[in-house]
Amino acid sequence: MTNSVPEIVRLQAKVLIVEDELVVAENIARNLSKQGYIAVDIVDTGEDAVLQAKNTCPDIVLMDIMLQGELDGIDAAGIIRQELNLPVVYMTAYADDTTLERAKQTEPYGYLVKPFKPYDLRTTIEIALQKHRTDSAMQAEYLAQLAQAETKLTQLTHRDLLTQLPTWSVLQAAFEQRVEQMHGAVTFAESKNPPLIPVFCVGLDRFHRISNHWGYKVSDDLLQAITDRITACMGESGKLARTDMSEFALIMESVEHKSQAEIMAQALLKSIAAPFWVNDQEIFITASIGIALYGRDAEQADALLRRSRRIMHHTQQQGGNSYRFFSRLLRSDTIDRLVLESDLHHALERQELLLHYQPKVNLRNGKVTGAEALLRWQHPKQGMVSPAVFIPIAEESGLIEPIGEWVIQTACQQLRDWQLERVPPIKIAVNLSSCQFSQPQFHQRIRQILQQTQVNPIWLELELTESTLIQNVELTMHRLQMLKALGLQIAIDDFGTGYSSLSNLYRFPFDILKLDRSFVQDIHANPKNAAIATAIITMAHQLNLKVVAEGVETINELAFLFEKQCDEIQGFLFSKPLPPLEFAALLRSGKRMKSLPTRES
Repeated sequence: MTNSVPEIVRLQAKVLIVEDELVVAENIARNLSKQGYIAVDIVDTGEDAVLQAKNTCPDIVLMDIMLQGELDGIDAAGIIRQELNLPVVYMTAYADDTTLERAKQTEPYGYLVKPFKPYDLRTTIEIALQKHRTDSAMQAEYLAQLAQAETKLTQLTHRDLLTQLPTWSVLQAAFEQRVEQMHGAVTFAESKNPPLIPVFCVGLDRFHRISNHWGYKVSDDLLQAITDRITACMGESGKLARTDMSEFALIMESVEHKSQAEIMAQALLKSIAAPFWVNDQEIFITASIGIALYGRDAEQADALLRRSRRIMHHTQQQGGNSYRFFSRLLRSDTIDRLVLESDLHHALERQELLLHYQPKVNLRNGKVTGAEALLRWQHPKQGMVSPAVFIPIAEESGLIEPIGEWVIQTACQQLRDWQLERVPPIKIAVNLSSCQFSQPQFHQRIRQILQQTQVNPIWLELELTESTLIQNVELTMHRLQMLKALGLQIAIDDFGTGYSSLSNLYRFPFDILKLDRSFVQDIHANPKNAAIATAIITMAHQLNLKVVAEGVETINELAFLFEKQCDEIQGFLFSKPLPPLEFAALLRSGKRMKSLPTRES
């Protein structure tokens, strides 16, 4: 006796038929009716397939690959699979390898090769329905595990393990709430001098000397003692977060005059400067404070922290143990930025932009398996300009879109050139900006570039950050699926530094999760980074995602990541980003990561 779906299940199963040949579609519908299924509708375009799948909620979709309209069967199936989690069975008479590879990316539940017999139709549907029921049960179990993992990861990323202070992301939310409350007050609208919200950046002067001399235990105990003093000093008048190894951020309640912020700064400096007794050692330390004011210096929390941090560092360079307010005089770089923006407009046409490639190494065998394409600007007068300087300028000026397209085009052409030169094949990852990703026909442009350069999409990876993904979750899912349908891979970059939830991560069609360098630094000695990295790697593997750790610079960091089953790493420990010729030479040399322990399969 053969196993099959029980008859009662088959009688209740609803089928959506997507086929642009009406005679073929009606014949399928008749066969389904004879076998006890319900054909809920027949449509002939990808757009109608998505619409009717949402309206009729079928149990399974029979999808012709070759359709008329903007969406072919694979694009439509990708959206249906991702947004509705419905099983899709493809129907096709012929498909080339590229088309089949695209279809495979949508995780179909079967293929029917035209012409097919009624028995083949029935068997394929029954197997697909049974598999989908099993998958749904597994997904429910996954979601339960993810809920637990999300709780743990939220605790780790929202609270500093050492001081138990909230992180900056939590403080940002409190800041936005405070601003909203302030703007809602009648007195704010009527006041000629609206209230100010001071944002402090408190940096401990020469803290590294204590760490180097007394070790981690003493420095950790000192940080806890400093936290207690700051908390006691500010009382109920502010909210405190730890933002770096020896740095804190403080958001005060709104004040009428900046002199009120000065009083707090003076009290903080006096409190911190008093001697500490740690493990029977008397320790003296001072602090520097930078202050930026909402309502005068910037409107966003991130911008205020950047400016308060900037003046804090300036204060430290002047000797420390003091405080300063951010000043417009510190904006002397404005003219330089305008000059750079003007030069950047011509950088593409003058061929001043170039790509370097940083190798990604497989931790199982030490081989180079891929690379991240990193943008560089060789300025004719200023030399190599840091991406940290010109990328924000490109984003603010709107130049990031043409530059971003140039990066993808250049990376794909480089892939093709290497393939023709018989360089060992690898995957190239390209970063996408939110501006690029939000373009309505972006996936069509990617398809055109792949066709023009004759690059198989399996060799291309696109990297997106969390902040790009969370702006509109439903629209993001739709656009990601359109990209996935091309056959390329998608990575979420800087995971853990933003606000996306694990439940959304589960829904997005990612292949790769990149562990941000901020969690990798001193991972072997930093309990918080170790806990976050371990949780992220474990969770990602449960979702069948490959994990790539960025910024690996030491043997100790490598050993930790190897032990935790991280899949790949990139960083200066193996290689800095290389120009194309040097990177090709590295691939031809067969260089591998040395000193890898033996990992059991």
